[in-house]
Amino acid sequence: MAGVAKHRHSVESGYARGEETRARIVNAALTLFGQQGFEGASTRDIATLAGVNAPALQYYFDSKEGLFVACMEHIVKRVWESVSEVVERAERLVAERADVDELIEAFCDLQAQLAECMLASTDMEESRLFMSRIQTGEGPAAGFDLLALHCWGRWRVGSYCVPQK
Repeated sequence: MAGVAKHRHSVESGYARGEETRARIVNAALTLFGQQGFEGASTRDIATLAGVNAPALQYYFDSKEGLFVACMEHIVKRVWESVSEVVERAERLVAERADVDELIEAFCDLQAQLAECMLASTDMEESRLFMSRIQTGEGPAAGFDLLALHCWGRWRVGSYCVPQK
């Protein structure tokens, strides 16, 4: 995926303290990107809210866009943890050429699980406003590309449209 910054120091890279710091930065960024948008949220304000110095953002995420992509990765992971079982059941029913009633039930189950995850889960509170901005086309295209790749791309959607500014 062109334009997506690779994170130098990922969660898998080791130290628990570093993972905790990285998580605090992502949570702070979700809050400020959600409240102020990508352009409005400064890296200095994100660092302050996370309780780290500003160079820590570059250390963990390379750039503001890299941090934005890390926020998207966090959300995609959380949503997938919530809906994967229901999605896999629906895919199995499609592959088995289940009857229409079973497919409709699977679709309704998926929508209910997604709504539960995004609207009722306390784990996703900081993500809601951030996601509403994404859905209106705010932020770097790399964030929307990641969402498309990991969610819609699973069902091989041929194209999608990002509102242009």
